[in-house]
Amino acid sequence: MSSKIGILSDIHGNYDALKAVINKAQKNKITSFIFCGDLIGYYYEPKKCFELLSKLKVEYIKGNHEIMLADYLNNKIRKEDILPKYGNGLFKAVEQLSNKQMNFLLSLDQCKTIKINNKLIKISHGSPWSPFDYIYPNSSDEKIKKFSSCKEDIFILGNTHHQMNIKKYSKVIFNPGSVGQPRDIRGKASWATLDKKSFKVDFFCEEYDKRKLLKQVKEIEKENHYNYKALIEKKN
Repeated sequence: MSSKIGILSDIHGNYDALKAVINKAQKNKITSFIFCGDLIGYYYEPKKCFELLSKLKVEYIKGNHEIMLADYLNNKIRKEDILPKYGNGLFKAVEQLSNKQMNFLLSLDQCKTIKINNKLIKISHGSPWSPFDYIYPNSSDEKIKKFSSCKEDIFILGNTHHQMNIKKYSKVIFNPGSVGQPRDIRGKASWATLDKKSFKVDFFCEEYDKRKLLKQVKEIEKENHYNYKALIEKKN
């Protein structure tokens, strides 16, 4: 059994990307995971993603797309407001997920603090203060310094779809990147590991076959005029 935990975020219904990551993790004998939110949104196989994660030991929180799902179901946001920016992924979640699966996602906490050995670890989607925050390596010092007021030692974030590792003010703040829609390393599924003994963070990117996903985008978004191709192809 590995001393490492797999760190995942922003799967966004991309099953083939998630499967590639889990296969690699299991080859390295990783049996437990932390998930930083956004299982749904953008892409079209959230049920298969949910079922795969359900077979594993996972600490979950919700992301902004789970919050958007709740807002849509509670008539706080219209379909017409979602489609131009995010496409049909959220509505595929509504179609596919059972009531039990839906309730599970909607009931998740926005943040969670866990303890591993002698370290307190805060799991958030955007930041400990808002699931809608974006924390980048070049974020203002004022924004990064805010973490120093927290009791936790390590902060795991998602939302930006960019891998990041900041060590400042005696804190470690890192982002595994996006499994389903990375914006810094296109064409690969991004994730990370955290060693439970040394607390070293390592970053990974997995190749996967995107032909099915591109075909789904072309078929499902043909009337929406929304093209994700540039977000999932390799950079030149």
